[in-house]
Order: sequence, then structure tokens, then C-alpha cells
Amino acid sequence: MNSTRRTRGNPAVFLLALVPAFAWLLQGCAALAEAAGRAADGSAFAEKTTALYEGGDGIRLRETAGKNGETFFLVTMERYPAAVFRASGDGENCRFTALEYLGGSYSGWNEFTLELSGSGRFVKDGQGGVLSLAGPLEPVRISAGKIRRNGEHITGAQALSGLANRRERILALAGWMRKEAAGRHIPLSFPGGAAFERYWKPVLLPELTARGKRPAAWNAGGARWIWAEDIRWNASYTALLFPEELRELRDSGALLRDWEEALEWIRIEYEWDDITGRLSAGITMKRIR
Repeated sequence: MNSTRRTRGNPAVFLLALVPAFAWLLQGCAALAEAAGRAADGSAFAEKTTALYEGGDGIRLRETAGKNGETFFLVTMERYPAAVFRASGDGENCRFTALEYLGGSYSGWNEFTLELSGSGRFVKDGQGGVLSLAGPLEPVRISAGKIRRNGEHITGAQALSGLANRRERILALAGWMRKEAAGRHIPLSFPGGAAFERYWKPVLLPELTARGKRPAAWNAGGARWIWAEDIRWNASYTALLFPEELRELRDSGALLRDWEEALEWIRIEYEWDDITGRLSAGITMKRIR
């Protein structure tokens, strides 16, 4: 059996898996999924949109009013359709409080709130304004989340534990990938999920890649095989390329599960510096509603 078994199941779940390949289309789908989730838990009715702004590079800012009169800003980036940055407003100043993530896969989706620490400014000027970060944007911890996997809906402490463990693995993987990218002169930001997957899948998972696209190191020094997740992994390649803390993850199939179930999440962690850099540069926004 090979990895194609993961494409079976609920058609709606399969559609969510198309996020990396069709980011331009699923920007709207992600927004609809977010709206559906927020409607289900009642949060959609606690905030009212008061203005919508659009800037360059596909960045949008939605200004909302909470039920107690608070002002919130929800920032989305077309390049990262699974992510919504939330900030609370206080005049021209704002405080970034969370990254709200909803990303699909073949078997379901991951949904979580990652608390953030950082400040910014949204200075209005007529029918527009300028959005910028005022300093570093630091992730803190996952404070809420849900997991849908093969028809199973995981919530509460079990979901938090699973998401926190996955985040630790993804952080370790993304950190190593950035170091590799520097040595290979590979960009730390890709134009979309498809380009990211096209480069990194043959490096991380050559077993699932066409023979002609596998890296040269795949055949270096013979092979030692380990079976996991119905895949025969080349443990010699693992030992040659990966640091010790990532070898078991690859040879056990955990890296494959993370890749298949949280590809956009991996990309966000890999490109985090680029994301915050874009926000720090100052984005001129035009009011469109």
C-alpha cells in the first residue's frame, strides 16, 4: 500500500487538501471555512465588521467591533490562506494577540489559536491607512484548537496536546530547513504552497518522489530500509542528511504525517521571518468597504 490511500474518504475533506496547490482560489474558501467555524461556536455574532482595507501583496485588514465596543483587526495574507492574524486596537496603536490557523489535509484539518506577543500601528489617513509592526512578533503557545482526522473530531485537552506536540516537531523541522536553505542558496520564502512543496518534498520525502527528482544523496553509500506508515524508508539517507533529533521522526513516518496533514503550517513556520518582515515594512492600505 502507498500514500495514495490517504486520498480516500469524505469529499469535503479532500477539497480542503487542495489548499497548497490552489492558494489563490482557497483564500476565499479558507475565509468561508473560518466563517463557518466562527458561526458554529457563536463568535461570528460577537463581532461586527466596520471596515475592510486592502493593501499590496494580497494583504487585507478587516476592522471589527466587539460586543463590548472593543476594536479588533484581522489581517490576512493571500500567500498564506490558512492564517489570520488578530490584533486588538487602541487608537492608532494595536497589539497582536493571536494567529488563528485553519489548514486542511487529505484526512481532515488542524485548527488552532497560537497566542502572539507584539505591537503594531494602524494609522488611518482619509480612506486608507498604513499598517506596520512596531517590533518583533513572538509566538507564545497554542491556547485553543481542534483536530479533524478521518472522521474523528478531537477537542479539549487531547487536541491541545496533539497540536502542541506537532508544533514542536514542525519548529524543529523548519529550523533545520532554514539552515539547509542557507547552505543551498534556496529562498526563505516561496511564492506559494505548490512551489514550496515542489522543492522540499524531494528533499524530505524522496521515497514519495519520482526517481528522476530524488536528490543525489539518495543513492550515496547504499541503503538500509525501515518500514513505517506502509512506506519503506531509506534510513541511510536519513542518517546522512538529517540531524539526530529529526532522524526518528522521518524513519517512523511522523514527518510524513506532519507533511500530509499540516503542509501549510510547516510553510508558515519556515517563512515566519519573511511574514513578519512584510508586516514590519509598513503596508499602505486602501479602504474598499
